[in-house]
Amino acid sequence: MLLGQLITKYDEYKETNTDIHLLLKELSNAEEIEIRKMRNTKQPFAIRNEAHMVNVRSLELTERQGVIYCSVVLQVEKKNSNWVLDEMSYQENGRKMTATDIAKLRIDRFIGIESKETFPKYGGGMIESAVLNPTNSPIKVKVGLIQSLLSQDFNFEQVRLVLISSLILTRTLAEIKALEFTVESGDLVEVRIVGDRPIIYNNIPAERIDVTRRIDKV
Repeated sequence: MLLGQLITKYDEYKETNTDIHLLLKELSNAEEIEIRKMRNTKQPFAIRNEAHMVNVRSLELTERQGVIYCSVVLQVEKKNSNWVLDEMSYQENGRKMTATDIAKLRIDRFIGIESKETFPKYGGGMIESAVLNPTNSPIKVKVGLIQSLLSQDFNFEQVRLVLISSLILTRTLAEIKALEFTVESGDLVEVRIVGDRPIIYNNIPAERIDVTRRIDKV
């Protein structure tokens, strides 16, 4: 699981309507200190294919048969249900881009793929600004996220958790159905992302994105 900048294993996980209860086993001193610093602060949280913004409400240490356990309660921040601004279409240099087109371009940025479109890149125009600055996102879009993590010796599961957090919290996807890595000779060479965009109108089903991208070596 991912909590803030901390990535660690968990022993038990339980979710209610408002809270997430975690039981962490054998935390290191550094991990315990890191969680304590996060108390009463908003932090990104990711587990499996889900991600939320949470508030670290409480932390309690207990000992069972000589093993130290850490109970953590996270309060899930209520998600902003107003996706209207995120679903705007843009037109620039004669090219119209839908919100789903924007979402696909943002996925490319996370993977490290630059745009081959005719509009200005990296903040130079409305479309690229929409790609890099999603409305009401609690986190920033990091261009080249995967390569950056790999260069810092993150393992593939850690990269996966950060990517899931980024995809959901930037509202690129509302729900992730699959996130698959292809590894060759120890190198991550391809990523496939399948997920649904937000539902704006109840009578219109969510639009699905299914993309496969090659990864440049770090």
